[in-house]
Amino acid sequence: MTKRVFVFLFALLAVSLLVLPVITTFDHFLTRVLNSFGGIRIVQEVIVPHEAKIIAVILKPFGFRVAPTPTGIYVNDVLVTIWWSCIGWQSALLIILSLFVGLSRDFPFSSKVETVILAILGFFFLTVFRLTSVAVVGANFGTMVALLYHDYFAATLLTFVFLFGFWWFSYTFVLEEKHAD
Repeated sequence: MTKRVFVFLFALLAVSLLVLPVITTFDHFLTRVLNSFGGIRIVQEVIVPHEAKIIAVILKPFGFRVAPTPTGIYVNDVLVTIWWSCIGWQSALLIILSLFVGLSRDFPFSSKVETVILAILGFFFLTVFRLTSVAVVGANFGTMVALLYHDYFAATLLTFVFLFGFWWFSYTFVLEEKHAD
């Protein structure tokens, strides 16, 4: 029953909100540890500069002064640093978990592939939207407010809003029941 994935998402949201301070603390600790070892260098040196350029392309037409850097982006002269953990590993994990639950029914393989491709594209656009919104908050309210917004709203709640919308769309328009021959 399609209701199963929504019950799973509500339970996951409740647990996520309950342990959010622990997750945020662990994420900051993990980021510092991995940065000190240089283990995430490829993400920081390859992906982050491209994300900063994408954010710049989005914000410039709206009148923001933007200047991408190798480690983030200046938006209206406020530096918004993008760490490797900002690329959304938590969101990716939640999407993957929801795919296991949401695709557990007997759907045709082609419908499952379409749903996975939609999830990958959705993850990309979710990440771009999340990072862009953090940059806008940072430019308007400063880096401390942007950090709080990132940790307590953008990283968790936006992901769940995406997941609920994604599964509604997938069950309504993409996933088809297998027909008995």
